[in-house]
Amino acid sequence: GDFGSKEAAEEALAGLKALAGSCTVSSDETTTQHCTTANLYYHTAYPGNSGTRAGKWPKGTIVDVLDGWETQADGYTWVKVLYDGGTYYAAREYLERV
Repeated sequence: GDFGSKEAAEEALAGLKALAGSCTVSSDETTTQHCTTANLYYHTAYPGNSGTRAGKWPKGTIVDVLDGWETQADGYTWVKVLYDGGTYYAAREYLERV
């Protein structure tokens, strides 16, 4: 269908993935493992804002960051993170490559 915007399409896809409970990362997406350097809120929408917090990863959590996907907003560099079957957004400033 026509969702009108990339954000709407991604949001719909995220909703479907959440319903499915797990997702398969296609072979053209490369992820690199990162470790959180502080307690880091993760968001369900891009760019993350206080209304879209999904939860918080404690310091030391290992997550998969989608390589090459990042954007600037609200003073942070946002990256797409694949974690436990879901797709989230988080501030790269609090992640370090493992």
